[in-house]
Amino acid sequence: MTRVIKFRAWHFGLKRMFSAEEMTVDQMALLPDGHFANIHSANTKLSEIFSHEEMLPLQFIGFHDKNGKEIYEGDILLWQEDDCGELAEEISLVIFERGSFVRKVKDYAVDTFHDLDTSNSETVIGNVYENPELIPHEQQ
Repeated sequence: MTRVIKFRAWHFGLKRMFSAEEMTVDQMALLPDGHFANIHSANTKLSEIFSHEEMLPLQFIGFHDKNGKEIYEGDILLWQEDDCGELAEEISLVIFERGSFVRKVKDYAVDTFHDLDTSNSETVIGNVYENPELIPHEQQ
């Protein structure tokens, strides 16, 4: 299986998420230092480089939620499980920590980390930039 490496980006000034596909059309490139560059088609010297304070790269983690939606760093996930007729729910935030993607969850302690569940029991319900109100205060 081939590992898919792609990014989307949050633009702080525009308060807008740009998909990987949109950035391709706009001739955006991710530089080795992690900054985005908008490559000018007529003259590369006119290209614009964005700092992380302007445009933040968010990596696709290589998994999809139970509905087939790609999961990216910064996404907010809702995990649900039917436990003997009672619905158990948990909200988590996908982050990059200690060399791997994990979900940060409220687990009676702030900053408790668990490995990302790849069983497709989770649904992307938003992301930390467009929907910060979905994250319990203890996880921020």
